[in-house]
Amino acid sequence: MPAKPSSSAARNKSGGAGSPTAASAASAPSAAAAPAAAAAAGNSVPQGGTQEVTIYVQQLLQQMQARFEDLSKNIITRIDEMNGRVDELEQSIEGLMQQSGAESGDTAGARPKK
Repeated sequence: MPAKPSSSAARNKSGGAGSPTAASAASAPSAAAAPAAAAAAGNSVPQGGTQEVTIYVQQLLQQMQARFEDLSKNIITRIDEMNGRVDELEQSIEGLMQQSGAESGDTAGARPKK
């Protein structure tokens, strides 16, 4: 398998296809276009029979799926971190309001708690 490209290259290649089914459906109409596109990207494309091309395409789809899963995990991790930061900010604001003598009941209508 070729070396894993940088995260920006992975973002550009994943392009939001969403699922292996969508990717395989997109590559199905033009079997010759997929090896040509891969060759243009610098990947080694087999020039043999259909079985070799099939194996190559399956490996390529597995690589794409792995990259997609990595990106998904990174996004979920960042969302969780942001959620924690928002919670900390809300607690900090509430503490400042209590220190200033404001009642938390006075501002309950301003921003509903989730």
